[in-house]
Amino acid sequence: MLHQYGKRFLRNKARRETAKRIETRDAILWDVFPSEKYCRVKIQGSNTLIRAYYPENMMQAEAWLKPGNSVRIQHVGGNRNRIEIIGHGASIPTPTGAAMFPVAQAGPDAVLGGCKVRATDAGMYVYIETGTYRINGTTYTLTAMTAAETNIATAAMGFPIDVTHCVKAIDAASSTLYRFDLLLVGTDGTVDLIKGTAASTPAMPATPADHVALGWVLIPPGTTDITGALINRPFAEPVASTLSVTVADDDMAWTEATTTVTVEVLDQYQRAITGTNWGLYGEFVGGNGTLDGSSTATRNTGTSSASTVITYARGLADPGDESPRLKFSLAQNPDVQMQTVILLRDASNDIMM
Repeated sequence: MLHQYGKRFLRNKARRETAKRIETRDAILWDVFPSEKYCRVKIQGSNTLIRAYYPENMMQAEAWLKPGNSVRIQHVGGNRNRIEIIGHGASIPTPTGAAMFPVAQAGPDAVLGGCKVRATDAGMYVYIETGTYRINGTTYTLTAMTAAETNIATAAMGFPIDVTHCVKAIDAASSTLYRFDLLLVGTDGTVDLIKGTAASTPAMPATPADHVALGWVLIPPGTTDITGALINRPFAEPVASTLSVTVADDDMAWTEATTTVTVEVLDQYQRAITGTNWGLYGEFVGGNGTLDGSSTATRNTGTSSASTVITYARGLADPGDESPRLKFSLAQNPDVQMQTVILLRDASNDIMM
């Protein structure tokens, strides 16, 4: 028993002695070498670069491991040859001799703020907002245009002059192919537009050296109006995404017995999508009447067409007729659907519900 107590006493004494030798102090982080898991620091009153290792249990570099930060270092377990960096420092020490702080590393070429590409209200145009960007460590500014500038095409474009740097015209779209147009700016402060090559699967134009990309425009076939949905939009192969439902007469007088409903299959770019024998299913959500003479209707578009026409007929009964709510869905994907309402009127021209 006395033997065990003696061991424990000696072990605790060793721990206390070790703890006394753990020295900590603040330092300025000078540079970082992540691949080798160490950094270099300077302490109060010294211009010597001291190597400080990452703690062995640190799985990744912390956010505070940046040159110029105040950090805390310590000698580990009384070993004066092993110094570790353990966290944020409480104050920034003052070295002597050479520079007091490390030279800030130049950040990557990038947009720092603003400089966004926006859609106008005038067709094939976009405008670029004011902002700042960095190239090769130098920060540049895109300033606002003035009312006297010739690149203001028309006030009807709907952009705010005080936060607009310039307006760029987009060339006409291809009738069958897609295209990316890239907007970028260089050290000369001029916003350029690089027109991409039209293709069934378009490629983004390359950004030249000493330029930063501000954004791009995806231009599907037949585009006549640049909308916000096309700015910075990635390309994906066209898939059936929505249905367009058009009723020839959605407000039927008492004397009108039938009308036609055109259902069209559209892709995610709101273009008619052909090449597949689309199956379209129509049904009543409410009201009454018939679709192609039945309570439901099933039609195929054919591989060369994206649409089909279904005939709605009312019963011409008063009382009896009820304005129908119709739902049309895609057989290949029932989640692709659209509803519409047809108003039926009686002989007194009142809506029949």
